[in-house]
Amino acid sequence: MPIDPTRRISGPYAPKRDSADIEKASVSASHNTPRSKLLSNFNAVQNMTVGEFIKRPPAGFIIPSTWRDGLDEMKFILVHDKEDGFVYHITIKGDSGGNDYNLHYHLHYWRQYCNGSRHAAEHNDLPKRMVWTDTERQSRKANYTNPIRAALQELGFNTAEKLE
Repeated sequence: MPIDPTRRISGPYAPKRDSADIEKASVSASHNTPRSKLLSNFNAVQNMTVGEFIKRPPAGFIIPSTWRDGLDEMKFILVHDKEDGFVYHITIKGDSGGNDYNLHYHLHYWRQYCNGSRHAAEHNDLPKRMVWTDTERQSRKANYTNPIRAALQELGFNTAEKLE
């Protein structure tokens, strides 16, 4: 039976789930949506205001590699949408010397400051109270452009926005 990454399971008798299980479940769920639909959803995302996106985040979309020079294809699949915020599982599809590879990350949007937002910012080497937190930490350590944040900025999102 596949694990539902959006279902909260807690308590002393709940089965243990690690982030790898959650990633596998969200990736397998994304295979149910045809690629053409995810690409057309991106056209809708480009026409949304920031407020519309935040209020009703799309279930999934693909940013094609042809959209902006230097950005690899990115697939965004919504895995969590609650009062405190929403989370996308992101798969970046790259190519290095003819070898295809996939990199997996999470992108959080926090609607309110809470222990989760504080922990996510600290754990991912971001300033406290950040609205957008992502798990692509290597870019902050090695000082190169974060592709997730670059794509968001191109779409008009303020990735430096902080919670009050």
